[in-house]
Amino acid sequence: SGLILFDILDEPSHIGRITINNPAKRNAISRQMWFGLSDLLDDCLVRYQTIRVLIITGEGQISFCSGADLSENEGDGIDQTIPNIRVKLRQFPIPIMAKINGYCLGGGLALAMNVDIRIASSNASFSIPAVKLGVPCPKDIVDRLINLIGESDAKMILYTGDRISADQAYSKGLIQHVCDNHDSLDKYVLNLARTISTNAPLSLRS
Repeated sequence: SGLILFDILDEPSHIGRITINNPAKRNAISRQMWFGLSDLLDDCLVRYQTIRVLIITGEGQISFCSGADLSENEGDGIDQTIPNIRVKLRQFPIPIMAKINGYCLGGGLALAMNVDIRIASSNASFSIPAVKLGVPCPKDIVDRLINLIGESDAKMILYTGDRISADQAYSKGLIQHVCDNHDSLDKYVLNLARTISTNAPLSLRS
């Protein structure tokens, strides 16, 4: 459907890019888009075996991913398919980086938390607004957030549903670096991906 895109960002450095391409909905992610992402990850291992680093980003500068597509019927929330795709991201044998501009909310933050490295622009904001929407937060998201930033900071984010800035996210260890603007974010992430890609592929996978 064109909502999850893949391209080779830097062929000599073996860097691939996955783009969430739903800007009309601030890159909200639907179940079908999660499935498309899962298929694309499989494709990378089969058809693009020279790829050494993957970058996931959102189309445009406004939003990395604003969360689940709320116009879609998600069912009763018991289905483990989407949590299993998040596990697949976390266990993927190639390093994955999230390049985060703007909104990184709910399911978008869940996606970002399950890749290896998260780099954000200073305009990025982060939240898990489940309590404001009156829906339960999936257990795998709660567990991952606690694992990354600790129980107390996780509870502040989960219990309030409030957004935190890129600087706050960095101070909590949720992201690894903050860039001043979109252009510096592009340069920093590409340079970091190039640095990683020069290392031994088998060592990276191990």
